[in-house]
Amino acid sequence: MILASATVLALLAGLVGSRGTDNSNGRGLTGLPCTTLNSCAADITGVVENGANAALVAKAPGVSTKTAVADAAGAYTFLQLPPGTYTVGPSEAEAASFNYLPSSVSVTLSGNGVIATASKMARTGTSVAGRITDGAGATVTLLGIDGTQETVADASGNYSFKRLLPGEYAVLPQQDGEFLGSF
Repeated sequence: MILASATVLALLAGLVGSRGTDNSNGRGLTGLPCTTLNSCAADITGVVENGANAALVAKAPGVSTKTAVADAAGAYTFLQLPPGTYTVGPSEAEAASFNYLPSSVSVTLSGNGVIATASKMARTGTSVAGRITDGAGATVTLLGIDGTQETVADASGNYSFKRLLPGEYAVLPQQDGEFLGSF
């Protein structure tokens, strides 16, 4: 029995051979179909301009949603994804706070284990937020390049305006019809 096991292992070792050089990430084996010995999984890499710490998702039919967080330079990587066509874009929370141009990019992993690079996206926009002391329920008006917007401060007096174009803004809080100042 031991001899037979050694022979099978030797045959497998001869069949598998060394890692191929046609896979830039070194995970695949040349000339073999996708199996557990020869994973066809690959990575998606990309960059989000102005995207430090951006939260991103990669979605493909039949594959669970994958997440990644960009580094300080906006670079991100989704590791070991199965073959398929992925839509890469901001997470739901990220999209609620920032604009992305384009809003998402499509990346196809062909199953050969090669790393795919996504087209560049740019995160734009900014937010204005603050807290009004004793300002629960205050109406806060924002005047600026995006026009006029209003929100109501929460029970702690916090307010925020998201997905704004860069520029100068004036914040005008009022409570019970009286302005509380501007900043």
